Amino acid sequence: MSSSTSNLIALATGVVMTLGTATGALSQSAPLSAQESDPKVMGWMQGFPPPEDKIITQPDSVYFSFPRLRWSVCHLREFLPTEEIIPTAL
Repeated sequence: MSSSTSNLIALATGVVMTLGTATGALSQSAPLSAQESDPKVMGWMQGFPPPEDKIITQPDSVYFSFPRLRWSVCHLREFLPTEEIIPTAL
């Protein structure tokens, strides 16, 4: 199994586990609307350097929890190493 496949499996497992715990936390409060949870409105990763409470990083367990999830999905390539695949002639 390649390391990129292992990373993807680990990411998927983390997502499932995080969504399971986030669901319990969300049931206690009213959910945010699409406008209220907009990453720009919430200030995620804005400015340089971003404020400590607005930084989203991969090792943190909260990077795939709502409302950070919207920013994380759009910037997934920044969390995981990627490699260019160059097709070869047969």
